[in-house]
Amino acid sequence: MSDIIAVSGAKNSGKTTLIERLIKYYDKIGIKTAAIKHDGHNFAPDRENSDSKRFYDSGAIGTAVFDEDKVQIVRRGTTNISEITEIFSGADIVFLEGFKNSEYPKIWMCSDEKFDNIKNIIAWIGECENSPKFLRDDIKEIAEYILDFIRR
Repeated sequence: MSDIIAVSGAKNSGKTTLIERLIKYYDKIGIKTAAIKHDGHNFAPDRENSDSKRFYDSGAIGTAVFDEDKVQIVRRGTTNISEITEIFSGADIVFLEGFKNSEYPKIWMCSDEKFDNIKNIIAWIGECENSPKFLRDDIKEIAEYILDFIRR
């Protein structure tokens, strides 16, 4: 089973960039990762005029496209984190982008915007008063801290 870590904070606080940099770091040292993002803006499931988008727009309950290296699945309906993480069962760590109100352990991206009642923060990134805290460029230290947290 994969360990799940949320990277949470205000909009444009650097969540995507941090996850991207952590994924690159972990890839270099042989740790498999996956990332899940919730989009509250009704994302487009495929590129315009692709065959799979045409199938989806025609009413298919789902579509899949795959080749030798990758697979993309889009389906209608609701889901939950547990169901999605099962797809990534080969990952050592699954990052959630956002999910500030979830029960998962969180890396919190500090910003001027204040949030109350956020639970399970394990570290703060950026200029904030809490600890343990890291600067945004401390990727190795953040990555190692996450590994130490997971191993506890």
